[in-house]
Amino acid sequence: FEDGMYLACMNGIPAYVKHCWQEDDKDVRVYSGNTLLHQAAFWGHSQVVETLLSHGFPVDITNDDGETSLFAASYHCQIEVIGVLINSGADASIVTENKCTVLHQTIQGFSEDRMTISSCLELLDYFLKAQAPIGALPVALAKIKGSAACKILNLLLKHNADLNVRDKVGQTPLHAAARVGHTELTEALLAEKVDTEICFEYKTPLHFAAKNDKEMVLRKLLQA
Repeated sequence: FEDGMYLACMNGIPAYVKHCWQEDDKDVRVYSGNTLLHQAAFWGHSQVVETLLSHGFPVDITNDDGETSLFAASYHCQIEVIGVLINSGADASIVTENKCTVLHQTIQGFSEDRMTISSCLELLDYFLKAQAPIGALPVALAKIKGSAACKILNLLLKHNADLNVRDKVGQTPLHAAARVGHTELTEALLAEKVDTEICFEYKTPLHFAAKNDKEMVLRKLLQA
């Protein structure tokens, strides 16, 4: 895609955006229905984001997955862009049809090494204070190695996270932890007295641990 405005948003050239703006630029869509605002937010170009918004670009415009530019910025922990969007009225409480929130995007980004644990916790806390819904804890939490997953879990618990809520496919955080053999996360969840009998695909977390030969997790579940 070679559109000049798109490239200016991707590369962070606010002067081009300011002087070459046309009203129909609001309708430019690229992969997955992302807009120019999504693109600028994803790459962390706060001045471009400000310029687009000054031209009347809808701050909560969504892509094909129902995600706003706030989701795009969250994935890469673009703190400055997130501040611009929130101050411009971006809605942090949006939940997509797939039950995804900005909290999920942040955790997903951390699980893929897009940010440090301190940055992840800082951003999650910021969103929680902005009334972002927790909903179902993302499967990505189980992909995070070691104690970092527990640090995120503890923060969410301070904001009354329901650890038995199912995600879009019907599994709980305990199912995800048992499937991959995340012993520390399993221990933390069991300490919070989560329901170990909830079934996903007719299987409890215990079944997933046994099926995938996750011996340490299996022991923890049998002791629960």
